[in-house]
Amino acid sequence: MKGESQFPISQWYQGPTLWEVLTAHPEPTRNIAAPLRMTIIKHFKKHQQGNEIIVMGCILTGRVNVGDEVIFVPNFKNLEQDDHMTVVSIEKDHQSLQRAIPGDLGKCECSGAVVWCAVMV
Repeated sequence: MKGESQFPISQWYQGPTLWEVLTAHPEPTRNIAAPLRMTIIKHFKKHQQGNEIIVMGCILTGRVNVGDEVIFVPNFKNLEQDDHMTVVSIEKDHQSLQRAIPGDLGKCECSGAVVWCAVMV
């Protein structure tokens, strides 16, 4: 609600509207220089066979570009060179992107290793 309500049920409330409360807060800072951290909401293999996976989630810090190498880390175990994957494509709102930054919610298609884990750093 942007203005005063026309409904008598809310006449007792004299505070700010929901819109005023939401727009009063400053936008959060986004740390692009930090290492990449991405919460993963959903993941799946692109094909039944092969080593391509698609991860969907929100980037918290850092940035990712098409062609970047990423590592999927479940619990900070010892990693090997084979754990690296290459970002093949990035999509946000059904549009292809070359790069994703903090706050972007979308999906990354990766190929390379056969390793599957839960958190992207």
